[in-house]
Amino acid sequence: MTAVTSLLIAIAAVMSENQPAPEPTDQDAGAEDESLTIEEAAALLRRSTKWMYRHRDRLPFVKKIGPRSYLVSRPSLNRWLACRQ
Repeated sequence: MTAVTSLLIAIAAVMSENQPAPEPTDQDAGAEDESLTIEEAAALLRRSTKWMYRHRDRLPFVKKIGPRSYLVSRPSLNRWLACRQ
C-alpha cells in the first residue's frame, strides 16, 4: 500500500465518523413498503374494486404478486396522487 492510499483510507475513515446520520424522510419512515389491498386502495381513490381491476395494468402502483393476487404500494399511490393534482 502506498502512502497516498493509506492517507486516503485514513481521510475516508475520519469523514465517515464525523458525518451525522441522514434524517429519515417520509419515504423512509417505514423501512418496509406499506402495502394495501385492491379494496383499500379503491376506497382511497373513491373508485370501485371493479374499476381498480380493469385499470390495474395502467396504474403504476399496482403490483401482481400471484396468479390472481395484487397489492398496492401506499407510497407509490401517494406519489401518483400528488402528481395528478
